[in-house]
Amino acid sequence: MAHIKEALEIDPLAIPYQRSFATIVDRIRRVLGEESRDPEDPTTPRLYQLLVESGEGDVGSHLAMARYLRHTKNDAGACVFSTR
Repeated sequence: MAHIKEALEIDPLAIPYQRSFATIVDRIRRVLGEESRDPEDPTTPRLYQLLVESGEGDVGSHLAMARYLRHTKNDAGACVFSTR
């Protein structure tokens, strides 16, 4: 993700870079939103972080992170997270 963000900073109008970024973001969102996904999957925080840091966090990704926190017994984090 860092390489595509850097490429977009250099040339924000480059259609191939925009498409690559959109493809990556869509894929991460799909993975986080899969119904069969283990709510304790250890990759959830990193995937969520990638979306948020790139300004692409959405309701689905926020819910996935809250679900992860809840299932990993971080109830306080889930509560704080869900009230933002």
